[in-house]
Amino acid sequence: MRLGSLLAVGTLALFAFACGDGSGQTGPSLRRPSEASNDKTGSTTDEQTADETPGGDGTDLPANDSPLPEPDADMDGVPDAKDCAPQDATIAGTKLVDEMLTADRQTFAVAPGFPASWTYGTAYMQNRLIDAGDMTLYTGDANLENVDIEVRAASTDVGAITPRLRQLMIVVGASSVDGTTTAYGCGLEVVQGLAPEQRTSVVKLSGPPTAITTTPIERTARGAVQEGEDFIIRARVKTGTITCTAQQGLGTVTTATATVPDLKGAVGFYTRQTKAAFKSVKVCKLQ
Repeated sequence: MRLGSLLAVGTLALFAFACGDGSGQTGPSLRRPSEASNDKTGSTTDEQTADETPGGDGTDLPANDSPLPEPDADMDGVPDAKDCAPQDATIAGTKLVDEMLTADRQTFAVAPGFPASWTYGTAYMQNRLIDAGDMTLYTGDANLENVDIEVRAASTDVGAITPRLRQLMIVVGASSVDGTTTAYGCGLEVVQGLAPEQRTSVVKLSGPPTAITTTPIERTARGAVQEGEDFIIRARVKTGTITCTAQQGLGTVTTATATVPDLKGAVGFYTRQTKAAFKSVKVCKLQ
């Protein structure tokens, strides 16, 4: 081979070595036109990634902090999680208590001046059988006005005390001033001298804890309840009116209704001449 040809071949070899031979080991890498165009199509470079963030300048858009609306099935304005009756728009109120009364959750406390005759076990038990009142009150709010309270209970021992005035009740509007208790009771009574003696009643309770006086406001005749038999009492207080219902068994319901003043106060339970078991309670603060 001539010297000129050797020089030409050597020059070409050096040029190829300097520019790279496609292995990518030396020199700047050669890119096909489609690869070089990535700078414009925006799929690989850091600059493109920053430009294509939601803010358009490499920064994130602020998060939407607005809370999602809470479910309200009956559309009464009270979220289902707090609604006493989430499927019933006629009862618009906030649930304060909804529990089985098998353990002391500090929900109730003995009313001022009354004996500590209440214990927890299979239910919230009133364990004293005497011709005197026993009262316990809800501890969460002592100034409730419009409320709906439902209690499942049973009388567990009545004895032979006369004159008969057996009472097992929800109390509303309860207060204690200078040693005198005032409250309104809604529930079951057995009243000697009435025919029949069994009544669903609204009464006023007043006096010192050792000598509570009962003033009847409305009493409705009902069937007898046996010892140990479960029943349901419901007291609904709205704008000065008490609607008191008692349900025995699956379908027997009796109602006593009364309009009374000064219903703002504590709610709770009251018994007289009977031992009792309060098994569950639901307290709703109405709008």
